[in-house]
Amino acid sequence: MTTLAATLSSQENKSLASIAANLDVEMKNPITSVQIEALVVMKIIKHSRESLSGTATGQLLGMDVDDTLNISSAYPAPPASTESPEEIAQYHTDMMQCLREVNVDNNTVGCYQSAHFNTIMDAATIDTMYNYQKNLKKAVMLVYDLSRATRGQLSLRAYRLTPEFMEVYAKGKFTTQTFTLTGLSHKNLLEELPVVIHNSSMLKVLMQEFSEPSPIVDPLGHLESSLLSAQSTAAPSHLDSINTQALELSLDPAMEKNLESILDGLEKYNTHRHQYQYWQRGYAREQQKIQQYVHRRRMENAQRVAAGQTPLAEETEEQVEAKFNLPKEPSRLAHALATGKVDNYCKELSQYSGPTLSKMFAVRELQK
Repeated sequence: MTTLAATLSSQENKSLASIAANLDVEMKNPITSVQIEALVVMKIIKHSRESLSGTATGQLLGMDVDDTLNISSAYPAPPASTESPEEIAQYHTDMMQCLREVNVDNNTVGCYQSAHFNTIMDAATIDTMYNYQKNLKKAVMLVYDLSRATRGQLSLRAYRLTPEFMEVYAKGKFTTQTFTLTGLSHKNLLEELPVVIHNSSMLKVLMQEFSEPSPIVDPLGHLESSLLSAQSTAAPSHLDSINTQALELSLDPAMEKNLESILDGLEKYNTHRHQYQYWQRGYAREQQKIQQYVHRRRMENAQRVAAGQTPLAEETEEQVEAKFNLPKEPSRLAHALATGKVDNYCKELSQYSGPTLSKMFAVRELQK
């Protein structure tokens, strides 16, 4: 999945750090909600629909007010596959200068990204979120779900990395011991913030105008009356009032894609599980060798003391382990991300498979 991770070069990190000087970098008032302008939502939707073959990414602009992050503008980022990191960094710099000249908010407050089934549990996206939150403490990532958009639903969610995961990610040690001590799992790597869409007063008036039926203007003076009389004399059709969409038995295409995603996620999950089991077997063999070595050394020291000789110097645990080829534990972060993906796919499937399965069971009972 192509994300903004490839675009965060050292030049961008410096620009993000300079912007952070104007924000509440000490997190005295942690954000608890996100308010986004309706125009920004339309920009994200338009960019996501135009980038169906890939992942749409872009920058979010605005500022934080107390515990609310206000997003007032946004602009798309060029695909990382078509531009070099230096060119993309220069693009963001030029865009910020242009926005500043036209008096538009040019404070970066995060990024947005399109996704299917609201899935962002991958290493590149996590790295992007970490880089943003490292430089901008109140940065968020907005995720626009394309799969729900095909069903006529607007799904726009705001995510942040949890403070506990930020500390672990900064150290770069994703071991079983670290995850156990910190209590991290796929369920608490991210935190979701409520999103509120704000409409301006002029937009509210425009929406009210659209919601009210407009009168028919007839320059000839008789067209309106003739149409109304024709409608009143026409007999209503009973079949036109019946909604047959609920009786369709076709499987939702999104559900088929969701099932394919679950199979791919389970395959990756099993791959990480086999790697961890292979490491456990190798680590157990080396630990057995270490125990045998320590036992032989203690026996040798006991014999030397009994013979009146000087015992061998005691070795620390690190010195003993350095003499053996202990395998390195695979990253538990990849396993947690794979688990989170499968869990999210299953939640989406259980939410939308209910109506389809109900119709299938009903048809089976009718055929008996």
